[in-house]
Amino acid sequence: MRIKFWRGSGLTAVILVLASLGLAAEPAAQGAPSIKPAAPLILPDGTAVHLRFAQPVFGLSVASRDIAIKKGTNVRMVVAEDVRIHDKIAIAKGAPAQVTVTGVWRPDNKDIRIAGVSVRLDWVTLITGGRAALRPRLKGKASSVDLEVLGSKGGIDVRPFSLSRELVGPFSFDLLFSSRLYRQKAWIPTGARMIAFLDGDVQLQPDELESAQKDLPIPNQNGVLYVFRTKDHDGPSPLVRCDQVEVGILRSRQTAVAEIPPGTHLCNAGTSPATQLVVEGSVEYYVRLTHSSTSDWVLKVVEPEEGEDRSAETELLPPWNAVDHHASLNPN
Repeated sequence: MRIKFWRGSGLTAVILVLASLGLAAEPAAQGAPSIKPAAPLILPDGTAVHLRFAQPVFGLSVASRDIAIKKGTNVRMVVAEDVRIHDKIAIAKGAPAQVTVTGVWRPDNKDIRIAGVSVRLDWVTLITGGRAALRPRLKGKASSVDLEVLGSKGGIDVRPFSLSRELVGPFSFDLLFSSRLYRQKAWIPTGARMIAFLDGDVQLQPDELESAQKDLPIPNQNGVLYVFRTKDHDGPSPLVRCDQVEVGILRSRQTAVAEIPPGTHLCNAGTSPATQLVVEGSVEYYVRLTHSSTSDWVLKVVEPEEGEDRSAETELLPPWNAVDHHASLNPN
């Protein structure tokens, strides 16, 4: 085959001939916009992360040296509330976190408010699988802190010891009229809450964040009801039910769980007076069961923080099954 060249632009002639042979490459697109990667999303420095202790921490004030936690021990924590960015979950409730014990001592009369334990906040797990550094206070640098533990109707709160709070405390209204010293705890129970703060900005890639949302559990269309009993000396309760939903029979330091459809329900234990509960889908509800002085069983709806704290050390019962329970009472 002969290749014929025309006069004029030699380059144009070659392109025409090559095109006729199917050898010419596609010309580069002119003015095509380049695709830039999306800018990372930022969880800002100082973002609050609500944590729970996943194990108890005993200091020397309430335990022997054999039981007391040792310096250098890594303490397991879990995230108590979702942390969101642009309506996406960046740190999921239940994600693991860690603090490290940096000191253990026996408090004396001068530092009665301190639990006798110092910790360093280490890290929390992001939904993308990475870890973010933590610190104990909103501002300042990451450092080891002495802990104080306070009990209240809202649960057990752990926080860094504050010298200024210690100096003002003896003369404060809070101490004199709300029994702050009485609420002081010498150890940290499982489920106790502590607020940590991100130590530095955390970058998250939008595509990784979006992909991680697919691994989250599908929201439950029903509400989740937890009925719990703290330590007491009474026998088993009557059957607890909310309308047609049977929750179970509870003993001391037990928690029963049941799904309950949205709507208004009347809950009671046996023939005790009913407690009204308004349920929304995908929401957790905590109800405390107690035995009153009048021999009636009482159900009291409590705030999630109190319910989570007070039920943390109870035994979680399997879902109630009336048939199995009847069979266990009547094996023949």
